[in-house]
Amino acid sequence: MGCVMDTPAERTDEDGFGSEPRFPQCLEGHTIHGRVTRVIDGDTFQASLQWPRLLNEHYSFICRLNSINAPESTFRAKSDLEKRHGKACASLLSTVLIGHEVTCQTFGIDCWKRLLVSISTDEVKDVASYMLEHSPCQPYDGKRKAPPWTPDQLSAKDDDPVYRKHLHVR
Repeated sequence: MGCVMDTPAERTDEDGFGSEPRFPQCLEGHTIHGRVTRVIDGDTFQASLQWPRLLNEHYSFICRLNSINAPESTFRAKSDLEKRHGKACASLLSTVLIGHEVTCQTFGIDCWKRLLVSISTDEVKDVASYMLEHSPCQPYDGKRKAPPWTPDQLSAKDDDPVYRKHLHVR
């Protein structure tokens, strides 16, 4: 927490192309509260978050769970099996997050400008651990490209009663 921020997205005109959003240099180490507005993938979501010291101002961020990797649910999936499990992970994450107040601990920004967070709700104290327990999500440190998913990894939680009901999501 080595920096003080006045706003979560400062603006600059230094390149002459108008006012472009620019993230502050330091976004790690904050505890922020808000609501998840949409789940994008099994490890990525959009949230409206209230930043400390900014009264009632909420800002929308694309966030990524800091310590897990989920199968892809879009065209990036390497197989139909990966896409199926990616959609099931996204459905499970939606069930946990949508409609609940959330608390996020921030860890900075990744290379796609997503806010890296750990997140909790009143019902689920550590969403990443919950996803690791109940879905094929894998631990991920963010320092290397994740290896391709194997069929065994993808199907490892098919018998989990929490996960199984999400497998038929289209």
